[in-house]
Amino acid sequence: MKNLKSNMSSKRPFIPHINATSCEQITKSSGSNFFKSFHLLPKDKMEALTVFYAYCRIVDDCVDEPTQTKEKQIALDFWRNEIVSLYQDKPQHIITKELAKVVRHYNIPENYLLGIADGCQMDINKSHYETYDDLMTYCYHVAGLVGLSCLKIFDYQSPQAEKMAIDLGLAFQLTNIMRDIKEDITRNRLYIPQEDLNKFNCSMHDLKKLKETDAFKRLMRDYYNRAEKHYLSAFEEFKNDKDNKLVAAKFMAKTYYKILNKLKKQDYPVLRNKVSLNFFEKLSLLIPVLLKK
Repeated sequence: MKNLKSNMSSKRPFIPHINATSCEQITKSSGSNFFKSFHLLPKDKMEALTVFYAYCRIVDDCVDEPTQTKEKQIALDFWRNEIVSLYQDKPQHIITKELAKVVRHYNIPENYLLGIADGCQMDINKSHYETYDDLMTYCYHVAGLVGLSCLKIFDYQSPQAEKMAIDLGLAFQLTNIMRDIKEDITRNRLYIPQEDLNKFNCSMHDLKKLKETDAFKRLMRDYYNRAEKHYLSAFEEFKNDKDNKLVAAKFMAKTYYKILNKLKKQDYPVLRNKVSLNFFEKLSLLIPVLLKK
């Protein structure tokens, strides 16, 4: 609210978090499950992930918070330019100055951070997708590149490490797409591609009316299977993590996989309500991770 009032009073375009004073402030205020998982890591890595997640939150909010397309674009361009300046060793904003330290220490490539911004650009330019390949391109940018960036901070290396990071990103994103479909439809947005709607004879008209048809349930079951394949692939790599460097990733993977299976157990009630985990469900996932099981 403070950001909004400041921008409105000066009659300048609304740029989310332009008045923020720290990355921790942004990350904490998000209330994300991801932030909770950071506390499973050593302090230096927890702080680095807090900074990196703040960047992800910022560019995502550039899409969600401004009401006009022009303002969304101005906001995203502002932070994109900050990233370019960062990699030229000339960060201007206090947030990108914090981010610069993490980028240098963990050697996070410029194309990762700019690629995440490119994914947010797709959200400005598109409200739907034609093919599943198109959707996967989007998911790679907004989630796969996040996974690859986190992998740098985790300092985990193996022949399959990057595939695991991308698999997790895609799995998380597909789970979110299924879980948040009602909210997206009310915003006149649909991530499920047209080719898949056609494949399952799922009517756009019925979706806009939030009708739970048999066709929609078949579509959701198909997306469950697609997401699950990515989870199971990542879980195989977890077995090779003898030093538990991926502890935060494991907790998040188990959390989102539990959400995915809760969707399935409840027969995909996503057009009626948003499915989430309660405290005890999360605790039941956390303990095995801490015990390295």
